[in-house]
Amino acid sequence: MASKVQIFVTTATGRQGEVVSPATGGQAAIPININRFISGAGVGLLVNLAEGSSADYDIEVTGSPLETPDADKAWNKHDVIKNKKTSSNGNLAYPVTAVRLFFRSFAGTLTFAVVLAD
Repeated sequence: MASKVQIFVTTATGRQGEVVSPATGGQAAIPININRFISGAGVGLLVNLAEGSSADYDIEVTGSPLETPDADKAWNKHDVIKNKKTSSNGNLAYPVTAVRLFFRSFAGTLTFAVVLAD
């Protein structure tokens, strides 16, 4: 079976998702509207590694402008979801413009959910 990553962005109005074929390194950026931090709305980050799957990953965050190409953005590791090899969850307690997964290795199925509370 081919490895796959499911990425979901969930809001009060619905859920958008995509399935990507993972490669090592940084995955595509998921933009976060920084205005949600001004209003006090939360952002949850949940990573679920399916049974029998393996991964060595981080969640990365950036404050770089969205129009900056992903390869040129200044990426930092999330304070909690870094150097992980199992399922994990956390949140964003400070404003960022985007998040992404970063893989050192991966095999199986992983679901990354970004939950945007209104």
